Amino acid sequence: MQVRIRIPRGVARFVRPRIQAQFQSPLEARTAILVRGFAQTRRVRVFPEGWSERVARFDPEIVAARIVQLRKLASSKSRPEISHALVVLRYDTDPTPTQEDRDRLWRIFGVPVFEQYLNDRNEVLAMECDAHAGLHVVQGCLDHVLDATLCCCGNPAARLQLRPVLARFAVA
Repeated sequence: MQVRIRIPRGVARFVRPRIQAQFQSPLEARTAILVRGFAQTRRVRVFPEGWSERVARFDPEIVAARIVQLRKLASSKSRPEISHALVVLRYDTDPTPTQEDRDRLWRIFGVPVFEQYLNDRNEVLAMECDAHAGLHVVQGCLDHVLDATLCCCGNPAARLQLRPVLARFAVA
């Protein structure tokens, strides 16, 4: 038996959204992402509502979230036990995590903090290396100031220049 469904003209068809971006983890571990728009896998789960009992039951080894969410998580009384790393997901509209943020998160959770710079489709534009010596460009970033010197981690990719360049002739 065949069933034909007719959609009247002028009615928009439901289009299932495309598969979201794949999360590029610095390590292979159970990862909880607190931002929507990523594809889930066996070891990666997305919890767009933020930290909750569901996330705690998943027992993540890595948590990936925006800096504002990680600051809030660090100051909560029911902090999770993270065993591998924290990943700061940063977009153009987000503040850049400060060195104080990184030190505080590392001290509180006892794990390294890595940063990933993403576009609005959650594709990685640049990601921090293991040496924490900057964000290596993965794609795009043509409108940013780049540092082409060789990184101490050995990755030949250019890095985003994180600190502002001082003017050659400063006015006193």
